[in-house]
This record gives sequence, structure tokens and C-alpha cells, in this order.
Amino acid sequence: MARTVAPVTKLHYAIDEDRIGSRLAPLFVMLDADQDTMTFVAEERVRRHGRLRWAARAMVRPVLGAFSANALLDIYPLFMLSQAQWSTLLAPYGGGRLLDVGAAAGHVTSRLAPLYEDVTTTDVSRAMVRRLRARGMRATVHDLATQPAPNAPYDTVALMNVLDRCARPQTMLRAAIDALAPRGTLVVSMPLPYQPCWYDGPVSRDPVERLGLRATDWEHSAAELAETLEHHGLRIEAITRAPYLSGGDRHNPLYVLDAVIIVATRTP
Repeated sequence: MARTVAPVTKLHYAIDEDRIGSRLAPLFVMLDADQDTMTFVAEERVRRHGRLRWAARAMVRPVLGAFSANALLDIYPLFMLSQAQWSTLLAPYGGGRLLDVGAAAGHVTSRLAPLYEDVTTTDVSRAMVRRLRARGMRATVHDLATQPAPNAPYDTVALMNVLDRCARPQTMLRAAIDALAPRGTLVVSMPLPYQPCWYDGPVSRDPVERLGLRATDWEHSAAELAETLEHHGLRIEAITRAPYLSGGDRHNPLYVLDAVIIVATRTP
């Protein structure tokens, strides 16, 4: 089943430290709704696409799938962290070469990319890759779950909101770690609680593999994801909570998911 997103009512950044546990609580980085975040919210509340664009999406979605249709028509822009927030979270782990896996149309990447000297993006959708290239990003059609990372190693690999939207998340996670340089950094974000599916063209399917996340609340789900990363030989360096925002449609002007972002490093 595809995740149901709700219209934005409140942007969540704080956590219950008792629920997330004494091991992760000291690593939590508290962010807030900064000026860039509120600018995105304000702009999307007044933005409206015309009826012809939505009619076009309804026509092409059964053929291309939702993601490719969105890229083709440049709708549902995304926002998670501002550039300043990424800088706060990743210090001192930024710099060098970044691989952003499943970068979609590049909305989230565009705010992360300035922290790096060299940026490569990938997506399984050709329409998304064309959109990335139009933004001036190096982009290639690529599935990390089936192919080794192009031109590895990287100082940072980002898996932003893709592990819950791919058929083989365990395989993708291992491939991302393999693509890291020694002591490299993995950035993982995911809406919580865990509700996985993947899109086979226009069809939503259950994943072939699953992550072992069973909790139904944010804090325990985040702790389970951190444990999963540690089982793959990573060390958790920082964790935060942030709204994963999407521009809206004729039903609601803005949608929000409740995401965790974890920064982890590859141990020697």
C-alpha cells in the first residue's frame, strides 16, 4: 500500500528522549522551522497548478507511474532541510564527493549539494534524470539495488526517502555502504512509522525485502532504524527529526510526512 500523506497541521522537530533511549538521545540534533522552511510552506500554500496540468497527469500516470508523471509535469516539489540545516547536521561530515541515490527531481538534493565539491545523482526514472540534468546536476539512470555505484568510492552517500520505496532495501543499503570511502558518511532519511512499498511503473507493490522496523511510533521506529544501520557496521553520529514536505494539489495545498534523518559513518 502507498503511504497516505496528511495535509500539514504541525511541523514536528522535537522528540521524547525517554522513548528514543539513552543511547541515541545524546546524538539528537534539535532543528526547527527556519526561514527557508517557512518560505517553502508559504509559497506552496498559494501555488496552484491549472486543471490542464492535472488532467495531463491523470492521462500519463497509468503509463509512466506517479513519480515519472510528477517529474514530467514538474509538480509536487519537495522540501526536507534547508542548506543551513544540512550544514548544522553534517558538520563535520560534509565535503568531498556526494552520491545522492534516488534523487527524484532534485528538490532535496539542491539544498544538500552546496556542502560538497562534487555531486552525482541517480534515479531509476528517466524522466527524473532529465529533470535533474535540467537543474545542472550530474545524473544517471541507475538502480543501486541491482548495480554497483557509479565511480565509487564517495565521501558521502545519501539515501533520502528511498529505503521505504524500493523492492530490495537491504541490498540497497549494503551497496550504499560498499560505495563509501573508508570512514565515509551515510545519510539516511525515512518517513516514520515504516510503511514500505515500491512502484513498478504505475503499480504499487510490496517490497521483496523488508527492513526490520515494526514499531508504530516515531521514536521507537527511529531507534529500530539506527539498530539496522549498526548491524551493517555503521556508527551513528547524529539523528534528527524533520517534516518531509510536499507541494500540494487541488485537494490540499501542502502535505507532510514525519521523517527521521540519521548520519552514520563507516567503521574501519
